[in-house]
Amino acid sequence: PAPADAGDAVPEWPKARGTKFLVYLRPGAHLPPLFEALSRAHASVIAHVPNPGPALAKAAAERGIQLSETPLKLSELLPRCDAVVCHGGNNTVTEALTAGLPVLVAPFSTDQFAGAEDLRRAGLGDAIDPAAATADEIADILASLLGGEAADRAAALGTELRLWPGAEVAADAVEATAAGAGVAA
Repeated sequence: PAPADAGDAVPEWPKARGTKFLVYLRPGAHLPPLFEALSRAHASVIAHVPNPGPALAKAAAERGIQLSETPLKLSELLPRCDAVVCHGGNNTVTEALTAGLPVLVAPFSTDQFAGAEDLRRAGLGDAIDPAAATADEIADILASLLGGEAADRAAALGTELRLWPGAEVAADAVEATAAGAGVAA
């Protein structure tokens, strides 16, 4: 089954020597240091940033980052990338982990902070302070995520999650309940 796609955009991956990152963030001061860290890593990056503004769009273009204002089709892009950077929204994190990818979270709201800490404790990702993280700090964390246990743990979890596809299990349960109650599904 396809993940819960946020949109239909499927940009081409930029040509780069490094790993592939999918970035799903809103605009803000946290993006230039992130873009710099990804550029230093020679990463191939597709980033969904709604309404980035001319300065941010220019910064992305100068670093070879494929910027999409249109929400991305995660089912097409996640299987082809190595890690995800996001604010920690439920859908993006769930789909990244199901794809077996480690997650770097730049949280902004209460539930995102809690989710980021859960990812860190489980060894599936890490978090940055989006208001204070430097390019050097982000680069170190990204290297650690890809070269450490987080990538292996996320891959193992993804394999397990894909064995039990939640949407199919839920649909089967709804149909069985409806059938038992004499209701057409």
